Amino acid sequence: MFLIGFLLIESSNAAEDQSSPKITTIESENTNHFTLSYSTPIDELSQNTIADNILWVNAISNKHLVLWHRGKGRKERGNVLLLHAQGENAEHFRLIHPLTKQLTKLGWNIFIPNIAQEDFPKLLVGTQNKDKTNNNDVSNTTLPDQSNILQQDSNDEMRASIDTGEFFFKNAQEYQNYFSSLYQGIFEQTDITKLPTVIIANQNSAYWSLKCLDNKRLTPIIFLQPQLPIGVSNNLAETFAQQTNPLFSFHPVSTNTDIFNTMYKKRLWRSKFQRFNTGMLSSSKLQDEDNIVAKTITGWVEKQRKK
Repeated sequence: MFLIGFLLIESSNAAEDQSSPKITTIESENTNHFTLSYSTPIDELSQNTIADNILWVNAISNKHLVLWHRGKGRKERGNVLLLHAQGENAEHFRLIHPLTKQLTKLGWNIFIPNIAQEDFPKLLVGTQNKDKTNNNDVSNTTLPDQSNILQQDSNDEMRASIDTGEFFFKNAQEYQNYFSSLYQGIFEQTDITKLPTVIIANQNSAYWSLKCLDNKRLTPIIFLQPQLPIGVSNNLAETFAQQTNPLFSFHPVSTNTDIFNTMYKKRLWRSKFQRFNTGMLSSSKLQDEDNIVAKTITGWVEKQRKK
């Protein structure tokens, strides 16, 4: 059985009244001149959510929105911590909304934190950059080989941001610390201790969550199109070698530039319970009416429990 300890911040009245979300005012305590940025304003998201309840979790002296969708299936299966992709939000239509709807129908309770954007300097480099740097040469900065996701046409705008230092986080490590703090805050302040818990991380969230996994808990991990964020070192080999959690990784297509796939092939992840799927994760399989992804995840988790 896979258990994760949580404490729930919710009044008894909110627990009894499921007809409307619990709304709490945000009061940031962060002394940084800059503020956390989100793809969708938190007030707008909290006031228009379809979630059954709203929780607020403390991380880096800020309150973070966590949406809670209760399972609606006949069988109570457990809880899911669902982490959205970069540039999206806790109710995004691309993947989060349909997957949440599918999983709750199957009996899962879903907890979705609204994650702040990756607001740290990302020095873009390469032969195209060297011709543009002039007095602001960043050609000595290195990045992992993931050129397929670099947006070269935004180099000038990105470099201007680097010059002014207009970032909430100084570097990728500070963002990792924030992500870990949010992750820990959810586990400490949200009541999921009574049921088994599954972690589902989409795109860059898969990378950031690697540093948060507690091997002792042996929690099932689901990666959906995992990616290495721009501006971080490729330390997957070292990180994978520390993991023993059961893993299921979904990929839309098979490519030679998929860094996560490359690391999987090296068999560094130490759990014997691993499964990989290529092709199922596509827009046609993420519609409200098609629950093949949710059913596949549920079936795999149930098999782990039996073993």
